[in-house]
Amino acid sequence: MTTRRVRTSCVAAAALIGVALSGCSSSGGTASDTNTTGSTSSQPMSRAAYKNLLSQIASEEGRAQKTAQSALGASSVSELRKGLLAFAADQDRVSHRLSSITPPADAQQANSALADAFAANGTATRALASKLADVPNMTLAKSLLSAAGAAAQQSGKAIDAALSKLKQLGYTKGS
Repeated sequence: MTTRRVRTSCVAAAALIGVALSGCSSSGGTASDTNTTGSTSSQPMSRAAYKNLLSQIASEEGRAQKTAQSALGASSVSELRKGLLAFAADQDRVSHRLSSITPPADAQQANSALADAFAANGTATRALASKLADVPNMTLAKSLLSAAGAAAQQSGKAIDAALSKLKQLGYTKGS
């Protein structure tokens, strides 16, 4: 494979992860309420607490996104897989966190959609990492990443759609 093709594959792989991650760092919001751990009871969180939780998740996801994108610069397939699997685990953690709370009534549908989208993103990212298990070198790994990923792109769009709804409701600033 030529240097140009390898570079194109790297750009395509970065774009793939970028689409999957596009919504993750755009849910910023602020609140003065300090109850940010969420509620596992049937009592809904306050609007301020939910906004604060989403802001915390956005901050955490910004760091996770940087880690995942740095995995694309890995020097070995095993490092790349490790980075992708760590990102997938993070997506699962966020999904579980969102699923375990009771958001304000007007945000319940969007919160559920967001939790489902993070879970789907974790599954898609894990599937990509799994496909790399028997790949012998980074050139082939990046080529595989650039060819795969429709599920990750779809889950990234679902994250954006849920965040857009939360923005309309006044819970986030971005998307």
